[in-house]
Amino acid sequence: MAVDVLIKADKERKLIKGFKESLKALKSGKTTELFVTKSCSDMMKRELKESADLAKIKLTELDVTSEQLSAQLKKPFTITVLAISK
Repeated sequence: MAVDVLIKADKERKLIKGFKESLKALKSGKTTELFVTKSCSDMMKRELKESADLAKIKLTELDVTSEQLSAQLKKPFTITVLAISK
């Protein structure tokens, strides 16, 4: 279900890919929701969760690995963190 939302956001060019880019968008108020894969490191999850809680943004942990998510989004690189922009 969540992957369908991400595929739609990618087609609409509203998908922010990567930890640094997603965190920056989150801190600047330019995101509506965050997603992390189950292979995301605990350190990255903790930092994203703290920032998401402060911004009152939902953080969803996907039940797929980075490689599986990349394949579903048809990207030639691994994706661990995603955000949907406003």
